[in-house]
Amino acid sequence: MNVSSLGFVLVVLAVLAPALSMPVFNGCMKNEECYDDNKCTVDVCEANGECTHRFAGGDKCCEFSGAECPYVRCYERGCNVDIFTCRYRSSTNSECESEYEEFVQEPGIGDIVGAIIGFVILGLLVLAFIAVVILILARHVLHKMQD
Repeated sequence: MNVSSLGFVLVVLAVLAPALSMPVFNGCMKNEECYDDNKCTVDVCEANGECTHRFAGGDKCCEFSGAECPYVRCYERGCNVDIFTCRYRSSTNSECESEYEEFVQEPGIGDIVGAIIGFVILGLLVLAFIAVVILILARHVLHKMQD
């Protein structure tokens, strides 16, 4: 390596040294930069540039357990403590299952008779359509034979 290239390297290092030694700041500067679109949190930009999301309370928000969440019949309550929001899942309560079973009914005789009548009408409509198509084709053939 000759003296001119060594000098060039030293000059480049001298110019880049301040930039290389400066800390890079990737944090927040104001609270608005920390907004996480979660109605259950207050979003704060701390002095060290870190965003924190503190519990704010409110409807369907919780801080510790699902007991803070609104009661919903036939659902078990829980709390997602990472984002302070209530979570619900279907209950395995036998009372809720019996209500569902009462709601779901087997088809009765009226349902079966109605289905049979509906299929008969549908079949008759299909047969009528086929008959009309056959008559139109027959008419067309007869006109061709007369010409």
